[in-house]
Amino acid sequence: APEVVKDEPSDFKSDIWSLGVILYALIGSGVPFSGRDRDTTAHNIINQELSFDRSVWQTVSKECKDLLRKMLIKDQDERISINEVVKHAWFANWVLKLRYSNARYCTLRVQ
Repeated sequence: APEVVKDEPSDFKSDIWSLGVILYALIGSGVPFSGRDRDTTAHNIINQELSFDRSVWQTVSKECKDLLRKMLIKDQDERISINEVVKHAWFANWVLKLRYSNARYCTLRVQ
């Protein structure tokens, strides 16, 4: 998180940043803000804009990209909270699909 890179005080919002990086990596097969070395990566975390330029992002929903943008806001005071993450349209929809999928799987297994 930018605040960690800058050695500034941080709180749970740094964890939201980390979760955003993980989600980005899982979907996009690469991490945002990566650089050729540690210093370049740190510079990119602080200065580089979040990008969805790779072709994989063309098939990702606007809701998912919106959530990632909110999780990866550079200013931790402006960054989304965990309560807002779980209430976000993309996350809520994903949880519903997962619940339906698991319920269907269990039903099919029992029969």
